[in-house]
Amino acid sequence: YKAARIKLKARTPPSSEGFMLMLKRYTNLQFALFSSQSPMYVQMYGIVRALRDYSPNARTKLTHEVKTCILWIILLQARRFSQGKMKGQNACLGEFTNMVNLIKAKNCETITHVEVPTELLAPTANKRTTMDSTNKGTGTEGGGDETGGKKKKTRLNHPYSTELAEFFKKPLMEAGEPYLNAICSYCGVTQEQLLPNLAKTDCRQYLITGKCMYSKNCKFHHRTAKKDEIESIMSKLKRFKEDPLGMKKGVDQNNSNLEKVLNRKSLGPAYNKYSGYSRWSFMTKQKNN
Repeated sequence: YKAARIKLKARTPPSSEGFMLMLKRYTNLQFALFSSQSPMYVQMYGIVRALRDYSPNARTKLTHEVKTCILWIILLQARRFSQGKMKGQNACLGEFTNMVNLIKAKNCETITHVEVPTELLAPTANKRTTMDSTNKGTGTEGGGDETGGKKKKTRLNHPYSTELAEFFKKPLMEAGEPYLNAICSYCGVTQEQLLPNLAKTDCRQYLITGKCMYSKNCKFHHRTAKKDEIESIMSKLKRFKEDPLGMKKGVDQNNSNLEKVLNRKSLGPAYNKYSGYSRWSFMTKQKNN
């Protein structure tokens, strides 16, 4: 319950794009629930159209306090609409009418509301950093970086082990460049058994073979194998090193067995692996004759 409350905590979008997206989504919700004749939809549609007339630079100048006050006033008006009081001459609250007029007059800097909770007016450190970087284009206050003041961890990108490269060069060529899973299966081990003490932050595929399907996008470290790791890999994959063609023969044998099974199934229920045709097929022929 506590985690759900934290996740659903009210907050103001730090960027102008997020602020506009929130207003558009609420406007679309009003249209979907109450049709285009809804008075709340009509007012929200006018607000969205007025803000769309702003230039991108003008929208980025909207401060966190201004955006929070706009959302708070819309909340008060939505509460009035849900109570069925949005009728007659006093359909809209005074602060809502004033806010709409200021938005249309492109004078949003003066929009305020004394009842806005203080915790909503003061953004957190991460939000404040995002706002500053959005308004200024580059850089943040306090010497932080563009990722919210947190230093991004760099991934290691070391060269592949020359000893392992020499170890795999000839057998890989003779066996037709098989995958690591096939090599481990041929040698009777798993990838985890090759390097049981490998750290979770290291890329196992790169450390063993020098190749990674994710390349630069891999989130794990690409480092050079240590001496004990090299010895472990070479000893456990010794069979592949000494007889790489045996692996290829095994694959060819499996393929031929698979072809026999498929051909046998294509002949239907009349086929028998001992006599060619089953007793049922023979009796059917005798009856037809």
